[in-house]
Amino acid sequence: MYIVTAAIAAAVLFLSCNRREDPVVVIVTASADTLQAGHKVEYRIWTRSVEGVVDKIAVTSFNEEQGRIQDAEIPVGKAEWKGSWVGDTPSIAIDTLVHKVTFTAIGSTGEEGEWNCKIVLFNPKEPEEAPE
Repeated sequence: MYIVTAAIAAAVLFLSCNRREDPVVVIVTASADTLQAGHKVEYRIWTRSVEGVVDKIAVTSFNEEQGRIQDAEIPVGKAEWKGSWVGDTPSIAIDTLVHKVTFTAIGSTGEEGEWNCKIVLFNPKEPEEAPE
């Protein structure tokens, strides 16, 4: 919770210090940065549009095994929105894999903002069998 609040505060401070504010901003934090493959992960999302509204957030993922996948489309319809989305991580064939999830906020004026979350997925090691 503190990470989300700090990220939002940093974004607001960053935006207020710039002469030109980004038209659409999205900030996302994942509930884990390392996770067993095939499990769920919750993403806390904050988005804002300076002009108009954020229509939706498109969620895509990419990793070396599955390639790029369209995961979800989250309807927003507000100038500012805070919420969450729960996604499933894929099963993997190797021991570890970097899985990148991209959140693209799409505004009513056609502007976009993007945020990437990287999660390291792992397969648990199988216990060695004891000699008989």
